[in-house]
Amino acid sequence: MNNMDWLDKKNCEGIPVSLFYPGQGQSIHQRVVDACADCPVKFECLDHALRYEGFGYWGGTTEKERQRLRKARGIRLNSPSTGLGNIGNKTRREGRPRGKRPPCGTMQGYNYEQRHRIPICDSCKFVRSEYNRKRTQEKKQKI
Repeated sequence: MNNMDWLDKKNCEGIPVSLFYPGQGQSIHQRVVDACADCPVKFECLDHALRYEGFGYWGGTTEKERQRLRKARGIRLNSPSTGLGNIGNKTRREGRPRGKRPPCGTMQGYNYEQRHRIPICDSCKFVRSEYNRKRTQEKKQKI
């Protein structure tokens, strides 16, 4: 199956989405558990949830169960839609993944360009000048 094609074969069609996201201290609705128990795409759903879903009941698992599975398998939660980043995965260092260049126009981008001896772009130069200006003002205020 390609990408999210497995969604067409899910058992949970027609179940209100709110039942998949119980409030704190509440248990998962039995209707949801039953739908997941014999779902033909349970494993595809779980695979998706391990990589992209930090909350809710997915692939027959709770949030805490998926956190344990991620830790055991070394999977990093990557949720661009919610910006959750590393939620539930305390074994990895916070921040950008190694090997990826940080965006221009940030202090991280400026530092990266400087460390790698790459010509510094104008947006990174601007960010650095603003940073220096603020630091100078802060020092003057302390005096």
